[in-house]
Amino acid sequence: MHTFGTILCILSGFILLFAFGWYGYSSSLLGRFVEYYNGATLVKLHYIGAGCIVVMAAFNVIYHGIKGDDSILASKSDIKDSIAEIAVVMGVIGDGSLFGIKGLYLPKSIKNVLANLFGRMGIDKPPHAGKWLPIEKVEYTFVFSVLIAVLIITGFIKVFKWKLMATMSPLGYVHNVVYTASWLHDAAAVIITLFLIVHVITASVIPVSWPCIKALVTKKMSLEHVKHHHEAWYKEIMRERGR
Repeated sequence: MHTFGTILCILSGFILLFAFGWYGYSSSLLGRFVEYYNGATLVKLHYIGAGCIVVMAAFNVIYHGIKGDDSILASKSDIKDSIAEIAVVMGVIGDGSLFGIKGLYLPKSIKNVLANLFGRMGIDKPPHAGKWLPIEKVEYTFVFSVLIAVLIITGFIKVFKWKLMATMSPLGYVHNVVYTASWLHDAAAVIITLFLIVHVITASVIPVSWPCIKALVTKKMSLEHVKHHHEAWYKEIMRERGR
């Protein structure tokens, strides 16, 4: 539902943003597309997508709050571990290849310089990842959660702007609030879209991510993959199984 809502909001939002000449830009391609859809229809589709995002955001907060499960939230150590994870994927730490692509390695001169730089930061070995990789926890906590919160809050301001104008004063202050909310909403939407594009591309290119993509569909992941790439999670599973 969250994925569906996000995609629907991105598509309808950007069409609304550009196809009708907002911000002084009009695309002939989008213009032809929206000949079949008026603005009201696109707004309704945008609201449907937004509704899905709000419901799933509320579900995540309530569900994890009741369970007391904060394993997806990043800690200070996860920031450092996420850098170490990137270094491993780049082939700087360890003997792995660049992005896990067989036969592709960084030149030794570049690898040595980067390894020395990471070493000065105290990053010289791979992180012991749990169920969630450090970089996933950092992205979830400091990027997607913050951006989605901004989108939801500013979205509600935009939806109820006429009521705000009718109940709040002075009117100039309300106009400034709505104007700022609109810009923050659009900026957050652009940033989160760029992050999603990078996220999808990197996950598609790096072979070690492929089992994770498959797990999104099958809801299953091989124990062998968990053992080699999620060491802390593997140990937890073995403890639960009494091994």
